[in-house]
Amino acid sequence: MSTFFFAILAGLVWMGLTADLSWGAFAFGAVVALTLGRFSGLRAHRRFGPLRALLLVGLGLRLLVVFLWDLLLANLEQLRIVLAPRIDIQPGWIRFRSELETPAMRALLGAMLSLTPGSVTYEDISSEEGCFICLHVLDLRDEEQFVAQIRRRFEAPLHTMEVL
Repeated sequence: MSTFFFAILAGLVWMGLTADLSWGAFAFGAVVALTLGRFSGLRAHRRFGPLRALLLVGLGLRLLVVFLWDLLLANLEQLRIVLAPRIDIQPGWIRFRSELETPAMRALLGAMLSLTPGSVTYEDISSEEGCFICLHVLDLRDEEQFVAQIRRRFEAPLHTMEVL
């Protein structure tokens, strides 16, 4: 993560922790993070550039919209299942290999999948073949289609952000 994005993230986190949505709170959190990062030896892996920043922000916003849309659909589907006169579900576990390289992106993928109702996620790193994401789904009809949808809608944008 670049130092620029680390400072922005730290400023936003500080605003959330202090429940103060002012520019002063954001600036204080960013300055404290940069100061601590400088003393701890935090170095960016890639140089910051405005074009890269715009691309990452655009990809992040697109991913956020996709996630919020899927979250809305998952909540409506959960509501349909619960309010149905007869609950017809097929719960199950899915285990698929993650193509994401960094633990932070795999954690973000797991968090996004766990936030949808009816699912629980954990990461299996014990295998020598790579990292696997294990996901419990409330209604699993077609496992291959479900994994393909996760890869297309969540993992592909995260992987793009990771290599950018």
